Amino acid sequence: MKGKLFIIGFLIIVIILFSIDFSQLTKALLKTNLVFFFIGTLVGFLTVIVRSVKWHLMLKKQKHFFAFARIARLYFIGIGLGSFTPGKLGDFSKALFINKRVHSLSESFSSVFLDRLVDFLILVVLGVLSAASFFYSYGVALVSLPLLLLLAMGAFAGIYVMLNKELLKKILKPFYSILVPERFRERLKEGFDSFLFSFYSLLKDKNLLLTAFVISLASWFFTAASYNFFALSLGLKFPFLFILLSTALIELVSLLPVSLSGIGTRDTALIILFSIYSASAEKAVAFSLLILLSTAIIAIAGILFLMGEKSGLRELRGTEVG
Repeated sequence: MKGKLFIIGFLIIVIILFSIDFSQLTKALLKTNLVFFFIGTLVGFLTVIVRSVKWHLMLKKQKHFFAFARIARLYFIGIGLGSFTPGKLGDFSKALFINKRVHSLSESFSSVFLDRLVDFLILVVLGVLSAASFFYSYGVALVSLPLLLLLAMGAFAGIYVMLNKELLKKILKPFYSILVPERFRERLKEGFDSFLFSFYSLLKDKNLLLTAFVISLASWFFTAASYNFFALSLGLKFPFLFILLSTALIELVSLLPVSLSGIGTRDTALIILFSIYSASAEKAVAFSLLILLSTAIIAIAGILFLMGEKSGLRELRGTEVG
């Protein structure tokens, strides 16, 4: 099934490649203002640091006190591994590294899981609002109305489930197995109750949850600011509200399981969105490539941090879970 989906993604890329003028794409890339591009990338680094604050607060709530610099470093490592390794090792690696101090992989994973869940819920909500805004303001329907309603219902259902412990237990168990890399699954099979207890103890702290959502919202604002600099680097001057609305929609479309790192799906979305302001398809694809390059730079930084690690690497190879 997954292979068939990637065939769809490949076909999307082929269609885009045959529909753009490569000379115009090359011209746009060669004229990129590198100052604006690197400022945008630096803002991307800041976005990761902002998201690290959220995870750091969750760990403190669990009485696990790490230096913030350590947590930020692990966040970069997670992004690096998530970008350059197969499977789900990226986010899970963060739990493995802190497990040296926590001594409970299920508890370690609970904070990582909630951190990503909050980001995902915010993304879905913002994506739905953005899609609705583009539909009613510009008549642009990147996401069909039925799917839009389904996503909205899913976001509200997710919040309801988070507040219902028994229902949460039934729904999370299969996701717990899916999100844990295969080689660690057997060791964690009996740790679900411990995971759920730790996860729910975090959910019960309403102040923590509210703060987590606010931080996640702030991180999307920084992502939009980063994208705004990429647009400026290509000589595109869009209203910031347009960039802000586009950001969540672009990220949401990039999650569709038909491409690698959003290649193809993100380009298609950008071509449609940029046409609102009569920007060429070549500029849209160039913008997408700048996002990809910036993401790669941040991921490489994570790999460099990983190379400096002296502990925790055995856990990543699956030889020790603790």
